Amino acid sequence: MLLKNVGKDIGKNDGKYVGENVGEKTLEEQLINAIKNKPNISQREMATLIGNSTKTIERIIKFSNRIRRIGPNKRRLLGNH
Repeated sequence: MLLKNVGKDIGKNDGKYVGENVGEKTLEEQLINAIKNKPNISQREMATLIGNSTKTIERIIKFSNRIRRIGPNKRRLLGNH
């Protein structure tokens, strides 16, 4: 009969990975801590500190409900001269 082994392995790995990432901070939390430690930190400094690209930092800030970017985009200002 074909249905003989159906459900045999259900639950076999339940709980196997539970708690594996406990203690690891999300990138957003790492950025918040960096900002708390240095309120004037630049996105470039955050990228270097956390080990990600500035584009990743920009994306995290853009979609974050907890972080808000303040100030002009200096790259655009430099191109206007």
